[in-house]
Amino acid sequence: MKKRRILALFVCLCLLLPIFSGCGIVKTPEDGVTVTKPTRPDIGDGVYNVGSEPLPYTPEELYQQLFDANNKVTINLDMSSGELQKMQDDYRAYRDKGSKSPIYRKTDVVITITTATETSTYRIPEVGIRMKGNTSRTSFYDAAKGIYKYIHFRLDFGETFDNEAYYGSEVNVWQTENALQERKDRTFATLEKLELRWNKCYDSTYLKEIYAYDLYRSEGVLAPHANLSSLDWAGVHMGIYVMVEPIDDVFIQRNLPEADWDGDLYKCGRIHEGATFTNLNSVGIENEDNSEFYVYDLKNNKKTSQHEALTALINGLNNGQMTRERFAELVDVERFLSYTAVSYFLGNPDDLRHNYNNFYLYFLKSSGKAVFIPYDYDRCLGVTVEYNPSGHAMTRDNPFSEFSEGGPNGIQDQKNPLFLHSVVKGGLFVRDYAAVLTKVSQNELLKPETFEARFRIAEALYQKDVQPGKELENAHGRDFRFDLNRTSPANRNDNMSFKDYITAKLNAFRGYIANVDQYADYVRPIPNRYFIRGDFNDWSNRDEYALTEEDGLWVYTLRFNHEFSFKVYDDQQQGWYGSECLPEDNTVEFTTNDHTNIRLRPGSYKVTFDPETFVITLSEV
Repeated sequence: MKKRRILALFVCLCLLLPIFSGCGIVKTPEDGVTVTKPTRPDIGDGVYNVGSEPLPYTPEELYQQLFDANNKVTINLDMSSGELQKMQDDYRAYRDKGSKSPIYRKTDVVITITTATETSTYRIPEVGIRMKGNTSRTSFYDAAKGIYKYIHFRLDFGETFDNEAYYGSEVNVWQTENALQERKDRTFATLEKLELRWNKCYDSTYLKEIYAYDLYRSEGVLAPHANLSSLDWAGVHMGIYVMVEPIDDVFIQRNLPEADWDGDLYKCGRIHEGATFTNLNSVGIENEDNSEFYVYDLKNNKKTSQHEALTALINGLNNGQMTRERFAELVDVERFLSYTAVSYFLGNPDDLRHNYNNFYLYFLKSSGKAVFIPYDYDRCLGVTVEYNPSGHAMTRDNPFSEFSEGGPNGIQDQKNPLFLHSVVKGGLFVRDYAAVLTKVSQNELLKPETFEARFRIAEALYQKDVQPGKELENAHGRDFRFDLNRTSPANRNDNMSFKDYITAKLNAFRGYIANVDQYADYVRPIPNRYFIRGDFNDWSNRDEYALTEEDGLWVYTLRFNHEFSFKVYDDQQQGWYGSECLPEDNTVEFTTNDHTNIRLRPGSYKVTFDPETFVITLSEV
């Protein structure tokens, strides 16, 4: 019996190997896009200096090799103690002012890619390196202990180190404009940057984030490529890191037709409330030097964008009655439904739907429609170590629920109109969503045997590298080893195995999908119709400014210690009511402008609105 199991696993590996090659999906000969060697006579195992000599492969071929799951990647960051100390000092200086250091320090990088037939090494001098992440940033180095903690990194192959404010007397002085431009344009494997992350959530398979992106891409969702790597840093073997393709203009141009390039790209995350798509209170361009951070952080078009597309999206989602046609004018519906369906099966409690976090937002240039790109998926497929807000590892959540399972306090009301209008019960696309969910549920990548095949490839390539060369303080007591079957109950703050998680998830899903009619036919109660909109809430609907009904009239009390302007807004009819609705005998002093905004001096005022006559009454309280 044991021999039969071994033989069956071997056959499974052979059959599934094509799934995991060539950036997650192999390019087979019949596809006509296999990586072939140039006809240079000196090609083969060798060492190549990036930027100063020809390389054996094109940038696109190197990209395919770098993210091919069947290849082994090793990375050596050759960084001096002086540069390490500067990086540590940068962290402390910016931490002390409530910010994150944007300063890159110098490291030489050596990347080795071992395929089935050869090993090629690429040396890249003077690469920029800095910390990456929010909660993962920490002190990591001192002269006595050396490197003593794990951190995430970002590498920048085109960093010029010529910002005098950052580098002072050590600033790079470029002798010619051509030399400066060549450095700015330097890439590796088509990439301007590369992100490296340690296994902070102790996923014993080391694969779940990488696998999540593979699942997204297999369903037509824009998602980065990622792969494992064996990392050495300043002489210390750090074990296994995940390397991830950045979401930037290079990514956009790789994945979309030229007609859709140059749209606005935002990184969206949790700054206070997170990206709820209910207001425009936190939109801008991150400035670490001034400790300025935004929920919607613009990453490109910084000199030209006025955030027109984002403004149109948020206003459109929050103003008036929504229809299928109107929603489709704002959002790429096909991509959104696939993104949302895959996200459901991945079960990340810290994503767009559940915690308004961890995604990029891109606006297609040709249509202005919104596209959503997943990012930072280290908590998925049963990874719940130290964070399990649902209490069941997201295995029992309802894909049609109008509540969120994630967030700092567990289950919470869903605020996001993207979901309220589309896929939760009573939404406009519930049946469409159900069809996409059913399709994703049958994806080969959700089968435990497919995941195991991928795991065996990684284990064979990296099992000798998984143990770090020294014990680091933020991983004290943790075992570093590949383990497919390590698991924990869903209600624990630890990690489930892939098999246990997906079995529980699919069982719950089958119950919900069997009752899809009750969610599709549900008629959501009409929400509050009237809101106070003013210069104090960016003239947008906010729950805390909803009027309440009293005997057929709608009332609200405003209290401010400064002058303010406002109107009453009818959310159903999209009607604005201002100073023209105040009776002539109004006793409260006010001013107005060409837009008929009501402007009041500091104080407390009761606003009463009569929906039959449209009369606004003001009284001081």
